[in-house]
Amino acid sequence: MSATAAYLNLSIFLAFATIDPEFSILLFFVIPVKVKYLAWLAWLAVAFTVVFEPLPAKIMAAVSLLNYFACFGQDLKHRVRAGIAFAPRRGRFRASMRAGAAAPIRRCTVCGATEQDEPRLEFRYCSKCAGHHEYCLTHLGTHDHIQ
Repeated sequence: MSATAAYLNLSIFLAFATIDPEFSILLFFVIPVKVKYLAWLAWLAVAFTVVFEPLPAKIMAAVSLLNYFACFGQDLKHRVRAGIAFAPRRGRFRASMRAGAAAPIRRCTVCGATEQDEPRLEFRYCSKCAGHHEYCLTHLGTHDHIQ
């Protein structure tokens, strides 16, 4: 490969992708592609260069990426550390959200019916009962008031 500014342009593109990864580019003026996916392809191209190309191309790729790591190295280091530190906590949160989605939100105090049993069932609170007791419309007017 001849000495061109291709890798320098690539490092500028990677900087843009780091700053605004959700930006969309229209591929062939039709297909929207997010910049972060194109950045992954760019990193694969750099990895290919480092592994398979001759030494001058490897040096050009490494030198051009020095600018990128000079600007975004600390940020990348913090992102990696935060991802490692918060991964167990994130997993517990997602597991609790999945478990919480299965639990019913509303339940009739008299019959125990939930919105999962009958999705069109409506629930109301009784204004004469002490506390927060929900009743389906069938038992709202016929229940014994809780004091």
